[in-house]
Parts: sequence; structure tokens; C-alpha cells
Amino acid sequence: MHDIQTPDIASVERTFQGLELKAEQRDNGIFAAIVKALLSNSNQWMRAPDIVDRIRGWKLTTNDGQLSGKTPTSTIQGTISTALKLAKSRGCEEPIEKHQIKNLTYYRLSLHLFTDSRIRDSMNTIPPTPPPDPPRLAKDKKRSPTKPSRPTTSSRGTTKRITIDSDVNVITTKKIKISHNTSPIINLTDNEHDSQFLIEPSLKKKSTSTKYQPSEDYVNGPKSFAIIQETGYSYPRLSRLRRSEHRYPKSKCEDAFCVKDLRRSDGSFMARLFCLADGHGGSGCSEFLISRMPHRIQELLQDHPVNFDNKDEQQWFREQMEHLVRQLDDEYVEAKRVEFRRWKYQREKQDDSNSIPFVEDERFIINDQSDSDSIPPVDDGSTIIINMFINDWLINVNVGDSRTFLACRGKNNKWSVEFASEDHKPYLERLALKIYSNGGIFVDSNDDPIKFDPTPRQRRTRPSLKNARIRLKGQEDENEDGVPYINETGKYWSINVAATCGDLLFKLNRSRRVIDCVPDVTFRKLGKYGGDRFLLISSDGLFDHLKESRIDEQNNEVAKFIGGLLDNGESVMNVVKKIGSREKYTTLFKDFSQVYDDITCILISL
Repeated sequence: MHDIQTPDIASVERTFQGLELKAEQRDNGIFAAIVKALLSNSNQWMRAPDIVDRIRGWKLTTNDGQLSGKTPTSTIQGTISTALKLAKSRGCEEPIEKHQIKNLTYYRLSLHLFTDSRIRDSMNTIPPTPPPDPPRLAKDKKRSPTKPSRPTTSSRGTTKRITIDSDVNVITTKKIKISHNTSPIINLTDNEHDSQFLIEPSLKKKSTSTKYQPSEDYVNGPKSFAIIQETGYSYPRLSRLRRSEHRYPKSKCEDAFCVKDLRRSDGSFMARLFCLADGHGGSGCSEFLISRMPHRIQELLQDHPVNFDNKDEQQWFREQMEHLVRQLDDEYVEAKRVEFRRWKYQREKQDDSNSIPFVEDERFIINDQSDSDSIPPVDDGSTIIINMFINDWLINVNVGDSRTFLACRGKNNKWSVEFASEDHKPYLERLALKIYSNGGIFVDSNDDPIKFDPTPRQRRTRPSLKNARIRLKGQEDENEDGVPYINETGKYWSINVAATCGDLLFKLNRSRRVIDCVPDVTFRKLGKYGGDRFLLISSDGLFDHLKESRIDEQNNEVAKFIGGLLDNGESVMNVVKKIGSREKYTTLFKDFSQVYDDITCILISL
């Protein structure tokens, strides 16, 4: 969901000084300006025109004070080419990496230049396929509109989620295991063979499908599904040029997802799991959840004979999922607490040589990082929504504002919504009361407080909090963990979702969390699968761009749209492509938005 903040000029300068550059490279004013431009964009892939824009925008002057010549882009290209040729002639490692796709050339600094392992480890070790356009930053829609996004580094699990730069659609009847190497890889396995299918992102929209017969032990469950993911992007304000030529994608998608078949201890099929996490402030928390949640659920169920026809079994699973989500949330939040305390200690050590040494709690370290003070920590968070098909039951587990709905075709051949998860928003009475009592206040988009009466009411929602955001009250003094209350614009950090994983700022007090992560756990008995139902799982990058603003009407409109396409013989893959085309289908979506959030949609035929 959200974008990554560009480092400030001071941190760029510090990182530049720590690079392993040759003396002649540092003394070359144009080359030094190129290096700093790449650092200012967190060493993301950039084209020469974008490097020129960075140098001018950041006033990264050369020794002569400016770039010379009528074509500064060619100056950038020539300087890089000269540096690479010089390194090759001397038998040295090249200082800059090149990556070409079609007629476009992208550049970034070689990772060997970074002596600081914490900075180096925050970057991909294998270059991804670069985005088709200059990686400009879209706004973070979970955060305050005037607030810049968070820095790029975040703690991550050892298993990375799939990152898809273009529209990629997958149809399969087999188990999917997703990892991230040079390009996304989907492993389709059964008892007889292992196969790998490479999905290569493309500059144009691309769909890839694989169709297989289900495993012999796959008895009941969804037979086909399709997935689409698109990185968010934005348009220049007041642009009169063609929009397609001026789309600026975010540097990274913060959504993460997985599809996994859960198996019992003897290896037999147990359940099919779909999991989606929508990150904000960074991708660390969403990746962390996706890398761990499926395995933890399998461990929970593989030796437990589940029978969800029994209400006691349902209650047992509900309690176990509440415990599991809280456990993962605690692991991530405490790891972030360690990072921020270490960062605070490093700053205090610079100011006071008599500061008390910082002792880390090794139980809560996700990645072993150095004590460098060159990059501040990132306080990010994520939603999590899980749909598990086990026997003839659908179990939905939801934290946050990603959404699931189940639609069915009625006797009159009209599509309607049979079940929908509830968005965890500040206007929900049960959440608003707890947020306020634990030290939260409600503000509007301008950060002005919204009056709140803490007297409980006999209603589900509070209309006055429809568009409210949540921030902390009593933020005059620095907290002991060193988590900042205020961003660089002087605004308090705020958030517009009322239940999340991560987000240390709102969980500083372990016993009085302002925002909690208690999941809704819902059980639906599906019976036989006859093709007259479908399940949609989506991040709010879909629903926030619909013309309809009321949630019930949003679900109904999308259900009718999808159902109509299915009735016309469209495959689930083609349907999911269309619901992800937010600028094309203006009967469903708003005519135009300045900023488009990350979007991930999973459509399952039942």
C-alpha cells in the first residue's frame, strides 16, 4: 500500500563518504553527482534523464557548479561509460551496474561499494527487472496525505514475497509456492514431479496461465483461481500530456501474497490457503507475515483432527488464530523496538560519550544488522487477510481493511454477496472506544481533532468518524523507544486503519495498545462446488478507487461486474485482469485519480 521515503541530503552525504570509491572518482564532480543522485533514490534503478532530474532537484552540483553542454543526459551516459571502461582497463570492479531492457538503459551503484552491511543488505542482491518508467514516488495512502513515506530499510524475514512489476495472472489447480529470484518463480508440485515455470515481468500487461489436473488427494476445494498484482503509481499534477507517458510507479509494491496447500503430518492434503498482506510505510511487515503465517497454520492443524461442524472446534480455532496473529505481531513489533532503541542509542552515543551501553534482546532480532547509524529504522505495518478452504468449509481470518467477499448466483440468475469481511476502520464503535481509551485520538485529513464522546452507544458505527485518522495524544516528550511522533513536514504520524500488525508507534505501551491486531474469524459452510459462486480477496487498492463509496454497495457492484463477465464465458484470468484495470472500466471506477495505490486481487471460482 504505500510508498518509500527518499533519504535526506545529510544521509546521502554520509553514505557517499562511506563508499569504496577511488580518489579520481570522488574528485570527478559529475561522477560524484551521479553517485549522490542514485543514493538519493535509495539506489533504485534509474535512467540517465532521471539522474539529471535528481541532480538538478537536489542541487547536487558538479565541480563546475552545474552540468555543462546542451544535452546533459549524454553527459551522464558518457561519464558512466568512461568510468566503466577505466575500471575494466585496470582490472577493477565496476562502480556502476547497467541493466538494459529494449532500448532503455538503467543504472545503479554496484553493491560492493557499500562497506556498511546494513545498507547493502537492504538492497536486492540480484537486480530486478527495472520499471518501465522513472521510479517516482506515489503518496502513501494509509498515512497522512501531507506526510512523506518512510525510509527504505526494514527488517524482513528470510523468505521474500513475490514482487510483480507488471500485471501477472496465474491460473492453476495445483499447489503454488512462490519465491523471488531474478524473476518471480511459481513452483507447481505434486507427488510425481517437480516443475518450475518462470514468469517474466513485461513492460506491457502480460498474463501467464498454467492449467493442471488436481492431485489425487485433492478432494474438495476451489478448482481454479487467478491473481493480479500491480505496483501503485501516480501522475503529475495538472499534467496536460498523455497520462500513459507520465505514469510514475512507486519503487516497490508493498502488498504480499501466497497460495499454499496445507498438508498433514503424513503428507496428505488438508486445506488450501490464500493469504494477502497489504503493507504501509514499507514492505517489511507484509513480507514477514506472508513468509511465516502459512507454515504456522499448518503446524497448528496438521496433527489436529478438525471438524468445524462442531461449534467447540470453531471456538478452539478462533482462539488459536487470535493467539497466532498476536504472536507474529509481537515478534515483529519487538524486533522493531530493538531497532529503534539501537538507533536511539547510536544517536545518544554521538552526543554523550558517557551514555549507557545498549543491550539487545536477541529473541527479537529478525536480521543481524550492524550498529551503523547511517540509516534510521522504519516503522511499518500491514493488514492480513486469510481464506482457508478445508473440507466443505471456508474460514476467513481478517485484520485491517483488505477485504474478502463471497458472491453467489441466485435462482433469478442475479449475483449477490453472500458474505463479506468487515473493514477495520476507525468508525467502528467497538474499535473506536478501545482506541480512545488506550490513548488514541481521531483527526481529519488536516490533522485537526475530531470531537469524540467516549460514552458507549448502541450502534455499530460512528458517522462522525467516517473519514477519521488515528494518532496518539500526549506526544510532547520523546518515548523511550525513540520512535518519532512527527514526520519531516512537522505533522504527527497518523493512520486510517483501526487494526494492524506492526506499527510500533501505536503499540509503545505493550499493555495498552492504541491499535491492536485481534482478528475476525468467520466460518462459512460451502457444501459442494458447482461453479455458481466465487470468492474475491483484494487489498484496498481496488475498493478505494470505485465510484461507489458505501461498502455494501461497493461489494454488490463488483459482484455484479464479475458475475456478468463470468456469465458471458470469461475465464477467471480475464476477469481478474479487468477488475485490476482501474483506469479502463469507468463504469465501475472513478474517472481519474492522481495517485493509484498498490493493488492485489485474487479471484477464486467455486
